[in-house]
Amino acid sequence: MPNKPMIQNFEIMSLDGDVFTIGGYAYIDGLDCSDSRKQLQFVDKSGTVAATVELETQIRLDLSREDPTSVPDYSPSGFRTVAIVLTDVLSDGDYQLRIVVHEVDATASANVEVRGLAERARVKLSTTKTHSIVPYVINDGLHIILRQDGPLRRSVTRLHRTATDLKREAALLIRQRRWKAFLIMQLYRVSQAYLRRKHLWIVGERCNTAQDNGYWLYKYIQENKLVKNCYYPIDKKSPERQAVAKLGRVIDHGSIRHILYLLCCEKNINTHITKKSMLPLEFKRVLKYHPEWEHGHRIFLQHGVASFGWWGASMVKNHTRLAMMSVSSKREQDYLSLELAYDRNELPIVGLTRWDQLIDCGTGKTILLMPTWRRWIGSSTELLESEYYHQLISLLSNAELHSILEKYDLRLLFHPHFEIQQYWSSFPEIHPSIQFIRQGEQTVHWLLQSSDLLITDYSSVSFDFLYMHKPVVFYQFDSDMFYSEHYQPGLITRDNMFGNLAISEDEVVNCVQKFADKDVTFMSSADDKQYIVRYPGEHCRLTFEAICAH
Repeated sequence: MPNKPMIQNFEIMSLDGDVFTIGGYAYIDGLDCSDSRKQLQFVDKSGTVAATVELETQIRLDLSREDPTSVPDYSPSGFRTVAIVLTDVLSDGDYQLRIVVHEVDATASANVEVRGLAERARVKLSTTKTHSIVPYVINDGLHIILRQDGPLRRSVTRLHRTATDLKREAALLIRQRRWKAFLIMQLYRVSQAYLRRKHLWIVGERCNTAQDNGYWLYKYIQENKLVKNCYYPIDKKSPERQAVAKLGRVIDHGSIRHILYLLCCEKNINTHITKKSMLPLEFKRVLKYHPEWEHGHRIFLQHGVASFGWWGASMVKNHTRLAMMSVSSKREQDYLSLELAYDRNELPIVGLTRWDQLIDCGTGKTILLMPTWRRWIGSSTELLESEYYHQLISLLSNAELHSILEKYDLRLLFHPHFEIQQYWSSFPEIHPSIQFIRQGEQTVHWLLQSSDLLITDYSSVSFDFLYMHKPVVFYQFDSDMFYSEHYQPGLITRDNMFGNLAISEDEVVNCVQKFADKDVTFMSSADDKQYIVRYPGEHCRLTFEAICAH
């Protein structure tokens, strides 16, 4: 069968001793992958295939998610991560690694490629008690020399690796002037053995917050003395630092100490895994040169429920390298397992830790307007010119809404999303019953508990209101743009959502009127069993136990 062009991506690749680990996807360009079979081959100098490893197919919906109706379907092109003990399958020799894809009517093969410094750092010189394993690259193609060596030659191999690492680090310092990353690398070498013996846990959220699921888990751990060395990183200027400092063991987010602890910890637990939240910039720079230094398990405590939007390929397991992600229902577990290629045991159904302290403290008089952010708004100018801004200001300026607030003695709290507040420099005085809540003035937890009606658009804080049996209005005035520019449709759609859907401003005002009148149908809670689990007072305990098991 003729060879055809092949697309390959090895998202997981490492060499530890004689264990070679690889995971990713490969497919023949232009052909459906439904009957695909994939192999990893080790080819010796004579061109003979010395060993073949069958790769188990893993569905990767992210590869066809942009247009799931398109042909061909590349979803079956993934393969499960496999760890190969080289000394078990190969004799001493020099081998080129090749990936082979078999389809019904075609076969394609290509060299396993590693490109650039970051990828090559994943496969470094290595030794065992009997062998030296020497990877090298020719024209981006990966080769591995396996040879049985005595103690002296193995020592030379290790020295060669150290010298290569130091040479690259010196270039980082001299050419890029990244002195902080360079210093961290040297400190790691002298401190990592000691720090690993401390069995560190790092629990956090955004760099400057202590109010979400990370805070409540940390509070539970500290108050019950469950982990001896558990630390919470937060910006030293954060107004929320004092709340967590009372619990002890707070460290400065992004500091040298923080990054050393991240490199050496057993568990790296966070409610966010993008930008600077879970992985500070200098930490990423160190891992670019030394990916093998990170041994701790990354744990994702979701700050909400996967609901109205699909997160995208960046959240696929091979990209995030997560050991565990908390979920809040069997439905959510099934969805994330299918969409993002996680095993179900990596998605324990434990709910959100903040739900343990989620108590309805409302007086029946408070409305919370809390829309989520928009990817296409990245400056104050873009905000002020956006439909998003004008629709919200128009709603807040609605004369009929004002009349309802006055007649029923209601107040409306407006709390824009964290990502939007940085561009919302000022807020006009619209009405005495409407209050703008800035980041840090009140915790989201307090806002949710003390409010009685939530008006949002696509935010997962709606599930907190569902947990408390309080009514929700989803004001989705820009759904077409949201689902093309921000997210693709996710688990919750208009066909299966709870709460009340409003498309127009008048519909929102009508919902507020029903709330003011305490309309029985409007105020009744949705059947929540398919959306969330309820373990009152037990969510922190269940989450902690799940983390310990991973």
